[in-house]
Amino acid sequence: PTPFDINFSLQATLINDKQTGALELSGKYQFSSKELKITSRLKELDALPYLAYFKNLPAEIRILNIDNINIEGALIKDKLSLKIELDIKNASIAKDKTILSNTQAKLKASGDINLKDKTNLNYLLNIDDLKANLVAKGFPEKISIRYAKLKILPDRLEIQNLRLNTLSTAAEIEGNLENFLNPVFNINLKSDFDLRIAKYVLSNYFDFFNSVSLEGKAAMDATLSKLKDKNELNFDGSLHLKDASLKTNNNAFGISAVNGLINFDNKNAGWTNLSFRFLDETFNSKAVISNLQSPLISLELNSDNINIKTKINSPQKNIFNI
Repeated sequence: PTPFDINFSLQATLINDKQTGALELSGKYQFSSKELKITSRLKELDALPYLAYFKNLPAEIRILNIDNINIEGALIKDKLSLKIELDIKNASIAKDKTILSNTQAKLKASGDINLKDKTNLNYLLNIDDLKANLVAKGFPEKISIRYAKLKILPDRLEIQNLRLNTLSTAAEIEGNLENFLNPVFNINLKSDFDLRIAKYVLSNYFDFFNSVSLEGKAAMDATLSKLKDKNELNFDGSLHLKDASLKTNNNAFGISAVNGLINFDNKNAGWTNLSFRFLDETFNSKAVISNLQSPLISLELNSDNINIKTKINSPQKNIFNI
């Protein structure tokens, strides 16, 4: 080092009523360029007592145990740069009856800011191997997050992989959200689920489902998006029904053995080869439903004994061909 450089190294122990933590700190200061570089390492920290120094946090942090904390910092003139890596061993966060608990994750963060005028704040936060339990306000059951990988920037959130379980159902979510003040997003959801569970959830919001019986399996692949400068939401996807059945509570007859793929978006729906059994007879069907707000339905039904083609609410009039 030149006469204008200072190297330093420190080993210490952090002590409070609940814990001790081994701290290593090293760095270098160059007087000629006014550059300060620091590296620190810390093991097993209960961070909760230190949060008292931070006022007006957006949520209540009840538990925050972290480990393997590595921090690299550099102050060059007025620019402060930081790189942080740590493991969350256990965390619990609450806000408005929404609680995230038993949280574990690996975090990598980097960022820089101009300290002179507090401008040009840039940061990147990578969250990997996230596991947690979520109790959400207004949702009927706990959500178990089995794995999540997220990337957070000042104006963008990327859900690179989110796998969760709730209501005895597994789901996978991927997508991104940009511009938090006027969100633009594209979110994809994949899920295999039991139709009895779907009926239970839907009956909390729609009275119709209280009077029907649903059974069978379904697989859904759906995308919800919002484009820039557009107010409407767009969605499209598919629903694959597997040995499904539908029966109303006041009717002895029902539809059973429903199998097929239904495609849909926010304007139309349809299928090309949906089969089902009704009154001991097997039917194959094809349908196009246009304009879901005021549906125009074109439907074909075929069995060994019946062949039906119909158009309902068509501009010309309802048409039935048997």
